[in-house]
Amino acid sequence: MRPSVQLALFVPAAADLAVAFGAAALRMPAFGGDQHPYGERAVAAALTGYRIEDPRRLQGAIAFGIVNSLAA
Repeated sequence: MRPSVQLALFVPAAADLAVAFGAAALRMPAFGGDQHPYGERAVAAALTGYRIEDPRRLQGAIAFGIVNSLAA
């Protein structure tokens, strides 16, 4: 495929992706607030979920807590 054809296909696709990303970013919930749509549920699922002996659950809960604390 010639570079001019590649560019002609890439530019509109990149523009569409940029518009879609911008629209999605504008609808995201605020970060670091007191209320989080899934904060309590994520920690509860990590700590009381299935196969609690799996260390990844606890590691995920700790990482979530640290990141959420830093963002506040």
